[in-house]
Amino acid sequence: MAPDHAVRFWWDRWRAFFRLQRGYEHRIYESWRMRAAKRLREIMHGIWNKGAPHGWIREDLWARLVEFRQQEDFKKLKQFNKRNRASSTGGSLHTGGSTTYEATRERMDAYEADLKRLQDERQTAIDAGDPAPPQSTRPRCGHE
Repeated sequence: MAPDHAVRFWWDRWRAFFRLQRGYEHRIYESWRMRAAKRLREIMHGIWNKGAPHGWIREDLWARLVEFRQQEDFKKLKQFNKRNRASSTGGSLHTGGSTTYEATRERMDAYEADLKRLQDERQTAIDAGDPAPPQSTRPRCGHE
């Protein structure tokens, strides 16, 4: 990941060519940042596959990159990611969208508590002889 000051430098250079509509700058910046990061990854991937630096990478930086990639921690991470990409279910299968597991668990706990409360209220009414006890219908989930 590039340092913030470098990202801002390139963002300012790119933005100088455009007039951005007021109120949309942050959204445009986020889109630009993601696309720039993707493009840089693609460029670096091509460089590693070629095995030689492009002319725009200084020799001293290239030597540091090569040294970094030869470290054991990097090699382990590379193998871990390779296994994840090869997995049929994905290395980290997330099916909750943008909702975190913690938030989903809290929502499910609240749902179960509401359902139990409704069932208890219905049973209490039945035990009291209520001829028309409340229905213990399914409570609403937080995302409905």
